[in-house]
Amino acid sequence: MSKADYLNQLMQNRSYCSCNSLSELIEKKDSAVKLEFICAQFKRNADLKNPESQDRNFLVDYQEEIKRLKEAVKEYYLSLYLHAAQDKVYFALHDLNEERITQILTLDEVKNILKKNKPIISIHCNTCRQQIDIVSSII
Repeated sequence: MSKADYLNQLMQNRSYCSCNSLSELIEKKDSAVKLEFICAQFKRNADLKNPESQDRNFLVDYQEEIKRLKEAVKEYYLSLYLHAAQDKVYFALHDLNEERITQILTLDEVKNILKKNKPIISIHCNTCRQQIDIVSSII
């Protein structure tokens, strides 16, 4: 299975965590996902190669949404870092060939692994064990 196919499979298997300990993190993630969708809509409708004068307001709005998205992503990763430091989430390393989790990682291990290669790492709630996010490259 290709890496993209495996990531898609993991995304489909993702569950929703309703644990109070992660409510702030989940809110930040949801906010970033909504802004990502808005930015994608702007991008689809923007003519960046040949903008006309009447497109100025549209492009200004697009730029503002991109700034909001960048800030939301930054806040999400900061919250993720804090939750990981408090052991509210854990990280799982996946083996693409075996299509399974091979190791549970600490935050420091995640940082070191990401410097060396682009692994598939899922993020899980430490209370209910639900998979809350999947990343190939974080932190």
